Amino acid sequence: MHQRDPWLSTSVLSAFLLLTGCSGDDDSRSLFQPGPALPECPNADYSTCDVREADCQDRLLELAACVRGREPPARLQIDVMTKAEYLEMLRDDAADRPEPELQHFSRALSLFNLAPKDGVPYDDQLEEQAEFVGGQYRQDEKRIIVVDHGRAASSADIDATLLHEFVHALQDDEHDLETWPSEETVWTFDSTLAARTIVEGEASFYESRISAPLLGLDYRRVDFESTFQNFMDRLLVKAFDSPLLLSQSQRTLPYGVGALQAFHAWEVDGPSAIERLWSDPPLTMQKVLSPLFGRNRPQSPSVEVPPPEVPEGLTLYGDDTLGAWGLCLVLTKRTGVPARVTDFIDQALMWRGDRLSVYSGEDDSTYALWQLELESSTAADELDEFFDDFPVEHGAVGKRVFVSYNMNDLSASAALTQWGEAWVASSSD
Repeated sequence: MHQRDPWLSTSVLSAFLLLTGCSGDDDSRSLFQPGPALPECPNADYSTCDVREADCQDRLLELAACVRGREPPARLQIDVMTKAEYLEMLRDDAADRPEPELQHFSRALSLFNLAPKDGVPYDDQLEEQAEFVGGQYRQDEKRIIVVDHGRAASSADIDATLLHEFVHALQDDEHDLETWPSEETVWTFDSTLAARTIVEGEASFYESRISAPLLGLDYRRVDFESTFQNFMDRLLVKAFDSPLLLSQSQRTLPYGVGALQAFHAWEVDGPSAIERLWSDPPLTMQKVLSPLFGRNRPQSPSVEVPPPEVPEGLTLYGDDTLGAWGLCLVLTKRTGVPARVTDFIDQALMWRGDRLSVYSGEDDSTYALWQLELESSTAADELDEFFDDFPVEHGAVGKRVFVSYNMNDLSASAALTQWGEAWVASSSD
């Protein structure tokens, strides 16, 4: 599967500990006696073990396969690395990707407080990733990396990290993550984030389900609804705690939103309902978020927004679809003070399609055109009014809004502005 970032692992054990009052000390978790066995795997061994040992790895892989109702993959390599070793591997991976002198997308996004104007050096991003990641499944190598951050190796949270990655290996064995859902899928920020709610959400759901007996809890007495709701709420807050908001969203949102999405599917029809998420995945964040928040109508696919003709004197640097979540970030961050997602989710879920096109000029200036289509003309007018506070050319007709600007304190591109004006004028509303 195409990906902008590797599939990253995070543990939902903290949510269990918060709700059950268990100690957060890693060593104490290894002292728990296993809780009652899950009904789908009544004969499994739920005791914690040292993930560095092959017997432990084999047992946890069999447990993950059992809970998911699948056979273990035939070929799988498992390595435990220190954080320093993992960082060095990331640096080796990045050696063939030259860092651009000017990150025009960061410049364009900085107007909306979504990225620092000068970007963040690659190595700083890699160091942050190494600090954050507990495990990673590398599907091209059929290999799992467990990152040793110096905690006890025989503990429920380390075991759960490996279980999470085992679920990814099982997903890959069944669905081929390199090509799922299809080789024709257009990968944007929006569609990638939505797809990852399936991949990471299912892994987080099964990780937490297995974690109940690992922690000595009776799964029948665990309030999974509250656990996943709490987990999602905490990660929604965490999604705003980074200078690179879009990358941070990739590292947080799919886990919290996806786990609740998978749990709701499980409640309807167990594993078969989760499988239906794989066969008919939501590929817009509007479709993912709408049912979770109980707002608006789930929309998929999105409205296709045509790209502008490349103006003379400019070079297309890249384009992307930010989606309903990207729009929510813009609306939230503009306030200048911490704000709740729920304050803006109704407006953000009015999203029906968008395209952000970014260009570089001969003087290294950064030009951008953002085209958005919303549910109604009222929603478009409200968003158009929102852009009055920005140094941009903008306008709305019917359901469409355009924003044209330059990040070098120059006038917006006349050609891009004209394209935006013509596009909104052709609105059918």
